[in-house]
Amino acid sequence: SSSRLEVLDVLHKLLPHQLDVFCMDFAGSGLSGGDYVSLGHYEEKDLGVAIRHLRKSGRVTSIGLWGRSMGAATALLHGHRDPSIAAMVLDSPFSSLERLSREIIDQAQIRHKPSFLVKAFIRMMRSTILKRSGLDILKLKPIENVGTCFIPALFVAGKADQFIPPKHTSDICEAYAGDKNVVLVDGNHNSRRPPYFMDSVAIFFFDRLCRPAGLTLEQLGLEPRSERPHMVGIGSPSNSRGARRNREQVRDNLGYGVSEVDPSEDEELQEALLASLAAAPTDGNPGVGRDGGGPDGGNGVTGMANRLVSCATSQTQSTLPSRRTAAEVL
Repeated sequence: SSSRLEVLDVLHKLLPHQLDVFCMDFAGSGLSGGDYVSLGHYEEKDLGVAIRHLRKSGRVTSIGLWGRSMGAATALLHGHRDPSIAAMVLDSPFSSLERLSREIIDQAQIRHKPSFLVKAFIRMMRSTILKRSGLDILKLKPIENVGTCFIPALFVAGKADQFIPPKHTSDICEAYAGDKNVVLVDGNHNSRRPPYFMDSVAIFFFDRLCRPAGLTLEQLGLEPRSERPHMVGIGSPSNSRGARRNREQVRDNLGYGVSEVDPSEDEELQEALLASLAAAPTDGNPGVGRDGGGPDGGNGVTGMANRLVSCATSQTQSTLPSRRTAAEVL
C-alpha cells in the first residue's frame, strides 16, 4: 500500500482548478497505525467516515474520489452505497481478490501446478488471512455491485501492468452502470501516469464537481473575463478559444461529447439562482450587481456570485509533508 505522499504528484494539476484535495493514510499505511491492510474491506468503512467528516465540516460542496490499486477498489466498494459522490477516477482496481490471487499463483515460476494444489494453497491462504485480519479473500469483489453504481467514472490502467492486469479494469468498466470511460496508458502498476492523462483528470473533476455548482472558468480566474454584459454560464463561449479547444479535444479523446443542454437555458438558470440569493436589486444590467465597496463584493448578483465561489472553493491548510522532509524520513 502507499501513503499520502503520492498526492504530491497530482497537486499541481488539481489546485490550479480550485479543487481542494483531501488525502488520508489508511490503517497500516503511511503514518496511520495498524499492522495490516485489508485491500478495501475495512478501508471502505474508513473512507465513509472521512466523507462524513468532510460533509459535516461545511467546507466542501461536491466530492470526488481518486484511488489507485487498493484505493480504487475501496472507491468502488463505497460508490454504490453513496450516490452523492460526484465523480471517481479509478486507477488499476482489481475485480475480485480471489481472481487476483489465482493469477498471482499462475505467474509463479513452478513448472507443474495441479489444480488441486492451487485450490489447497488458496484455502490455506484464505484461512491464514481470515485469522489474522478478519478478511475473507473470497468475498472481496469490487466488481460485484458496479452494476448498480451510476457515479461518472474514469478508469485507467497500465498496459504493462503484471500485478493487476488491465483486464481487471476493462471487465469492471464493461459491467459498470454509470457514465464511464477507460484509458490504457504506457507503463506498469507503479508507473507515473503521463501528463496528458493527469490533465484529463483535472478537466474531468472540474466538469463534474465545479460546473454543476454553477462555477465557471472565468469565475474561478482560470480564463479572462468575457466582455459580454451578462454572466457567462455553463457551456457559454470563452475569450480563450485556444484553451476551450484544448479542453474539447481532451474530452473528445476521453469519449465525452458536448453537453446536450441548451446554453441559453444554463445561463438563465444560473442567473435566476444568483438573483435569488441577492439581497439588493441590480442596476438593470442582467447578471451584474454593484460591488458596494465591501470586502465581500457587495450585495448584488456579482457580490453573491463571488461569495458563492469563495465558499465553494475554500482552501484548507495542507498537512502533507514536503518532498525534502519525506526524503529525510526515508
